[in-house]
Amino acid sequence: MGRIGQLKDFSSLFDERILERAKGYRDAGMVTSVAQSADDGDLWHARVAGTLGFYDVDIRIHRGMVISAACTCPYGQKHSYCKHVGAVLGV
Repeated sequence: MGRIGQLKDFSSLFDERILERAKGYRDAGMVTSVAQSADDGDLWHARVAGTLGFYDVDIRIHRGMVISAACTCPYGQKHSYCKHVGAVLGV
């Protein structure tokens, strides 16, 4: 599994409750893969186990800063920074 490099503090992107749940997902090993895109070095793809199966997560990081994120989970359809994104960033 890949590993995202050194990141600047990203906690302000998340609701505190979501960030706590993300840490639980990370600690439980729910992040099953993380890989940097071969075509775009700023883009990372990940898969995270969730309540309804696996979710795909895409995160754009430039110079250590999180620029954007997307997740296929139901919460991620309305909010960019869900617990699955947080779990990936914490790996």
